[in-house]
Amino acid sequence: MNVRCFGLFASLLFSGLVAADGNVPGLPGLAVQPVTQPAVEQATEVELQTLGSLVEDARTTLTAQVVGASTAEVKPPPPVIQTAIGGSVTLAIARNQFNRIETPFQRASVRRRKDSPETIESDGRAIYIATPGTEQISLYVFDEAAPADAISLLLQPSGQIAPVNVRLDIGRPQSIIASLSRAEASEFERGEEYTAMLKALLRSLAIGEVPPGYGLSELTGPVPLMPSCWSPGLRVVPAQLLEGSNLIVIVARVDNPSTRALEFDESTCASTGVLAVSVWPDARVDAGGSTELYVVLERPRESSTAKRPSVLGAKP
Repeated sequence: MNVRCFGLFASLLFSGLVAADGNVPGLPGLAVQPVTQPAVEQATEVELQTLGSLVEDARTTLTAQVVGASTAEVKPPPPVIQTAIGGSVTLAIARNQFNRIETPFQRASVRRRKDSPETIESDGRAIYIATPGTEQISLYVFDEAAPADAISLLLQPSGQIAPVNVRLDIGRPQSIIASLSRAEASEFERGEEYTAMLKALLRSLAIGEVPPGYGLSELTGPVPLMPSCWSPGLRVVPAQLLEGSNLIVIVARVDNPSTRALEFDESTCASTGVLAVSVWPDARVDAGGSTELYVVLERPRESSTAKRPSVLGAKP
């Protein structure tokens, strides 16, 4: 068949002029094979119903999971959270509200991602956090004077709780890890009239704070600077040492092991270099009870005189 005949046949085929026996009317002997569409296997009604049921079940399950995740109850954290230096803490905070976290550091500092959208402010030991987002916030909090001693925080914002106010407790005096800052301590000691400064110093100790810039360490052995502070029937145990620029403070525990209440006499601490003595919460110590004793002393002067080694006995 030449190209012209094939074109004619194609035109007749698609115009419906090809007979059922494959011949074209008017063109005897020209047999044409009928063109049929490939068979398409049809799904039965039962199979379609089964598939539809599976899809509906999956949709129901997924919806329940999403709704459950979005409506799960978020509990506020406890007011005090036990942790440790180098530890990690995960807690929920209120979204679009200021949340307060009190740290065990005297001057709390925060390290976080530079592109984090939350607002964070530091004020002494406390940090304040607010965020409009729902993504978790990861940050490190540490003392400005000791950046290596940090606590990791993972915060989960939620719209279901009130603003959070929590305290991180490391199970020891709060500023035990704070280092001495002589410049800051000197500013505190010179900031007020001398007597007013001593009162402010003792008041801060009584409420569990450390004066600005002061270092704090635990005492485990003899303390040469500690006066006798001897009171009949009472036992005085030095426990902490606070160091400032020109002053030091020894914090002792006064125990009463007797079976009756006894009075501690502050005048028994009078000694060279002692500037002030105070007892908190009370000088009267009940039987089996204890109270705190604060002894403020002048910091010993460090000698600037260089020592010369002796030449006696040296060979020429």
